[in-house]
Amino acid sequence: MGVDTTLTLPPQTSVRDVATVFGILLGHEKVQMPLGTIDRGWAVRVPAVDINPAPNIPACVYITEPGDFHLYHFEFNNAGHRGMMRRSTPYNIALWCAMADVFGGTVDFNDCDEEFADYVVEPPHAERPESDEAWQAWQERLWSVEPLPKNAGSKFKAVAAY
Repeated sequence: MGVDTTLTLPPQTSVRDVATVFGILLGHEKVQMPLGTIDRGWAVRVPAVDINPAPNIPACVYITEPGDFHLYHFEFNNAGHRGMMRRSTPYNIALWCAMADVFGGTVDFNDCDEEFADYVVEPPHAERPESDEAWQAWQERLWSVEPLPKNAGSKFKAVAAY
């Protein structure tokens, strides 16, 4: 087993939204998908990123992108938080911090040290927006996310395990 950096997300976090932001941060193209409603609403999607079942792991799904997959946990802890893990590299730490900036949550830079909460952001809302203006405002927030620069991890070199 290696050393990972972990992202713990609030319980109300939508796996579709996580997959969307994850894809955007990794540099995949984002699109506005019209909903066909009278109010001209739209949702943000990343066509190159999908969500697939994780056979034999009922509390998880795979967020897939071309050539790679990432395990998303629906039950990351007993409090009902969601979560993801990747190797503790400078870029992955930067990626998880960018995800926490959008959804709120906690990033543990090194899951083998004594510190659990190296980076903490409060969630932007207590409940997931599901309709009307609040939902569309959330979609606009997701649309504002930009790809993570390749050198984004440079400030985390000293705290990364690899």
